Amino acid sequence: MLQLQIYVNRFTDRINLAVAKTLRSSAEINWVSPLAATGYAEYRDKSFLTALGLERHTPELADFWPGRGPCWDGLGLISEGFGPEPLLVEAKSYPQEGYSTMAAKSSESVRRIEEALDVTAVWLGLNERPPSWTHGRYQVANRLAHLYFLREVVGVEAHVIFAFFVRDPTHISTELREWERATEIMWVELGMSDPPDHTGVVYLDGVRHNPNQGI
Repeated sequence: MLQLQIYVNRFTDRINLAVAKTLRSSAEINWVSPLAATGYAEYRDKSFLTALGLERHTPELADFWPGRGPCWDGLGLISEGFGPEPLLVEAKSYPQEGYSTMAAKSSESVRRIEEALDVTAVWLGLNERPPSWTHGRYQVANRLAHLYFLREVVGVEAHVIFAFFVRDPTHISTELREWERATEIMWVELGMSDPPDHTGVVYLDGVRHNPNQGI
């Protein structure tokens, strides 16, 4: 995601401050993706765990979620508490990007995904899992499921941030007030009134792509 690449590599202090504010933390963030040094690589499944130094939990992830799980726009490690805490980032340039439907076809994959979403919904205090978790808001729901996996299945103090870019000059421009309204709708459609614990939303001003600086 171009805007996140620009911020992580060129405006690191700016994004770090925004994330720290929404998580109410003063700790530093060590970004592991998307980095220019690694070709702006993004990671999923075993590779996302490896990037965060959590490869020892690959078997548990394989039991929890089928292959080709979420591909994370950004990953970092927050220097907090007794050790680095994983930071997982999903980034969007305009609200319509936030809609998706579960694409799994095999009955086994569907069963495992739905079981994971069910336990995540219970963990978040929902009486029932809304249909939007698989039809409409699947992308957000599966990110929340991976937060559940890290915090509850393997006991890692992880966080998920949704980074929304305001007036992105490289894509579809969205004003702040539109983003704020879209974010409210997102949580309502997921069955919640506010962002869950250990998550947050940051709004960052879109910046122009400068090929002379690599991004």
